[in-house]
Parts: sequence; C-alpha cells; structure tokens
Amino acid sequence: MYFWETVLLRNEAGAGNWLAVVNLNGPKGNAQAIDVAVALGISGAPQIQQVGQNFGAQFSQGHYRLYFGLGDNGVVPELEITWPCGVQQQLLNRGAEQLMEVHCTQPAQR
Repeated sequence: MYFWETVLLRNEAGAGNWLAVVNLNGPKGNAQAIDVAVALGISGAPQIQQVGQNFGAQFSQGHYRLYFGLGDNGVVPELEITWPCGVQQQLLNRGAEQLMEVHCTQPAQR
C-alpha cells in the first residue's frame, strides 16, 4: 500500500525573479535530455539541477523543466549546461523572467 500526501505551499518571502529552462533538446536517443545537469551561477548562491531528478514524480513520468529562483537578480551571469555525452555549454548574461529553450551543440555519437 502506498501513501501520498498533498501539500499546499505559499511563498511569503515576497516576489522574486525566476528563470525556467523549459526545453533542453538533447541529441537523437535522448531528446528529453535526461541526466543533463544545469548549474546557475549567482554569486553567493549557486544552484544545480539535473533533468529527471527534481520533479518528485513517483511512478509517473513528470516533466523535464528546470526552475530556478533568482531573488532580486535580474540577470543570470552564467548558466552552464553539461550534457551526458560530456559536451558543456555556457550561456552568459541571460535575463530573468523568461522561458529558455536550449539545444545540444553536438549530435549523438553512434
């Protein structure tokens, strides 16, 4: 028997900026970019998330978007994406309050 609990959370810390990496388009064979790590560099509070590890879906697929809270920062100085094949991409000075789409810079190896 399984037990699930529904929890409602309320943000009382005030409004802050955000960035969502909506679509990480991986190479053929991993189009959903499973296991891609994204590190967001904001001084004093770096954040790292991995696709497929954060959505908390149990016994279901969930989604593959990554959400980052930026607080008062209006710009992300550095966003580093590490693909499972070892390719690394750096995106610099991205604005807050946007949904991003990123494609792998290298095709899958055969």
